[in-house]
Amino acid sequence: MFVKPYAKGQRPYDLRMIEDIASTLGSQNKLTHKGCIYHVKVDPDKDMWQVTCLGTECIDSPYKDIYYSTETLPTELKEKIMALSILEPQQGEVLGVGLRATDRSFWLYL
Repeated sequence: MFVKPYAKGQRPYDLRMIEDIASTLGSQNKLTHKGCIYHVKVDPDKDMWQVTCLGTECIDSPYKDIYYSTETLPTELKEKIMALSILEPQQGEVLGVGLRATDRSFWLYL
């Protein structure tokens, strides 16, 4: 079986989320949303936004992959990130918006 190698510095989606999943569950927070949940990891040094959709609803998701600037980040995601940015990490979920996992990562509800 052939496994496609990742580009230098790139990690598989599941490895990108492990720290955030552990810290979210460890702080007794839960992701209670029933629709699409997106994990967004931010690299502010490169202005890079890595977006991963979770769940079976994600097959037709318009938001995935990597966005290389805030201008290319979809408005719906950007608005939710701005709303969560005023909170401390792991402060608890905001219904209909999501949860701030760390300083650089978010769980978004759509």
